[in-house]
Amino acid sequence: MYFEIYKETKKLPFNGGIKETGKWRWRARAQNGNILADSGQGYSGGRSAIIKRVRKFVQYFRDNSYLKIRDLSCGEEINL
Repeated sequence: MYFEIYKETKKLPFNGGIKETGKWRWRARAQNGNILADSGQGYSGGRSAIIKRVRKFVQYFRDNSYLKIRDLSCGEEINL
């Protein structure tokens, strides 16, 4: 399993463009790509704040040594 973190975006109604909201989200994916869980809401406070949230979430797993975070905004992979 791995976690993806990304900046939230929304579509603009008139020109079909995309705008970043400034909030961050996370989602947990299985190795086959299926989404297992997500943040449910966007968080402000930047990249470091969302990484903190993910780390807090993984404390509920007994063996979290194999978990990783993938930052979709820059492609970086972070070991938990």
